[in-house]
This record gives sequence, C-alpha cells and structure tokens, in this order.
Amino acid sequence: VSQSVSQGERLIRNVRHQFPEGMRLTVAALNQVAVFVSCTGEKNGRLLERTYAKIIRHREIGGVPWTAIQITTASGACCVLDLLMEGKLPQKGFVRNEEVEWDDFIGNRFGANFADANDPSAHALRAVETGGGGAHNGQTIRM
Repeated sequence: VSQSVSQGERLIRNVRHQFPEGMRLTVAALNQVAVFVSCTGEKNGRLLERTYAKIIRHREIGGVPWTAIQITTASGACCVLDLLMEGKLPQKGFVRNEEVEWDDFIGNRFGANFADANDPSAHALRAVETGGGGAHNGQTIRM
C-alpha cells in the first residue's frame, strides 16, 4: 500500500529524530499570528500616529498547507529578498527596516500576505493627529 506523505509530515519526522527519546514535538497547524505596528512621527508639520493591525491565519498556498507562523516568517524574508533582486533596496551594506517602502513591501507577491482582504490596495492605515492639547482627530490616509 502506497501512502502519500506531505512535505510537512516529512519535515516533522526528520525533526523528531533530533529530540531525546520520549520528548514530544507538538505542531500547532491551526495557529494565527497577530501583527500590530504603531509609529509616531511628523508629516507636513503635523504629529501623526499610524497603526497597522492584522490577524494572519493558517491557509493553503499553492495547494500546500502553511501555518500562520510559516507564512509570516517566510513572507517577510522572501519579500525583502525579492525587493533586493529588483533593485528597490540598497545593494550594499546594512539595510534598515525603515528603508523598505511600504508600497513596495505590500505590493510584492510575498508581502501581499500582509495585505488587508477588505482593502485590496492595502495602503489604508489609521492616522491620528496627536497635537493640540490631546485632542484626537482620526482620519484614514493613504500612504
């Protein structure tokens, strides 16, 4: 009888051999990752706070099941490598996170995993004006 073994199952079997006898390896296949980013700065002389929040869930990509942790880890790394190959990032030296343009990141085939399904352009972020005696004037802006 021939059994089809998924790539994930083969990986788990190989990793299990690295653990001491009796130690169990658990896999959280149905996990989710919460991404929350908040930054404050000035734009056109106004103090703004921008936030991005998203829940990324496990799902199939290309017919292969991926955990949310796999998706978020691989997507970020692969996206930056893609942008480097496209010449959108400095070709030498240390590249800081802030040197990666949001539009380039979210528009990339891998970065698109962080896009908001309700906003296909994925560029809407919440901006809050924090100046002026603590008054908050919420508005949605496009980056």
